Amino acid sequence: MLPHLPVEIYGLIVDEVSCGRALRQIRLVNSTLCALATPSAFRCAFITNTAAGVQKFTQLLDCDYLACYVREVVYEDVHARPASEQEIGNAYNYDMRFQLTEALKQIGAFPNLRALTFVFTSERDLYSVWVPSPGHILTQFCAIATLNSIADALTGRLHHLALDGLIPHYHVIYSHPPLLTLLASLRTLRISTAAAQADLSQWSDFWLHNVQDDIMRGLAPAPALTRLVLRSANPAHDHPALEVDELAFLALEELAVPHMVVGSDEFVERHPRLQKWNDGLRAWSREAGWHDARASRGRALQASRT
Repeated sequence: MLPHLPVEIYGLIVDEVSCGRALRQIRLVNSTLCALATPSAFRCAFITNTAAGVQKFTQLLDCDYLACYVREVVYEDVHARPASEQEIGNAYNYDMRFQLTEALKQIGAFPNLRALTFVFTSERDLYSVWVPSPGHILTQFCAIATLNSIADALTGRLHHLALDGLIPHYHVIYSHPPLLTLLASLRTLRISTAAAQADLSQWSDFWLHNVQDDIMRGLAPAPALTRLVLRSANPAHDHPALEVDELAFLALEELAVPHMVVGSDEFVERHPRLQKWNDGLRAWSREAGWHDARASRGRALQASRT
């Protein structure tokens, strides 16, 4: 039996717990801890392309009392988490894609949603040589297409979007106006891709056309965007240089992109709020100017070991 303690002490206990599962267990101790832990316990809603993942997500959606606490939704592909071969096989069949799409369409029902994260590839596969299955690629497309279909409802409400571990596969979906309008309304945007696989043309087309022609030009001027991160598992020097000489993001404070060098000095001059820039090969800060990004990483690693 937990002794009676002042509410302030209970609050300090809850503040020390960051794990969502632990917070949900703390809610069961007593009514005071339940009230204090509930907002943090349900701040983030998770969904995976598994039957259990979709079921838990829709159950949370159906509970108005808990749904109002959700600030972020995280979709994690089964490939991005430990899973059995049977789970992976079931995750990419037609029925599962249909269930996932129907669940993702309801994201806008969370009244206080501010952030959305998609994780398509595991960290272990970002830099390794592997070939995604057709089902994996199709499921990624369904997720992006669903985001495009609900983009109008999210525009103005969603502040932060992350597309992590994207399989770099060219598609016209990235040029659709609803999606671009949503991107242009964000405060922060992060896009990271897995390494190029056997089909290098798909990777090149994705970065040249989807990222530069569609996303970067579709974003501008993005009046609220303060942080833009584009990352790739491929080495920075392998990337085609993204042109920025005609782009302007007036509120931008932090930029991280792979090998974005064309028009870089002019870009800095046009962005008085910009404080940090890293293109994989070089880094820039308003205090220190340009320097070798790799040397900076080496110094930071050395400092972390001392």
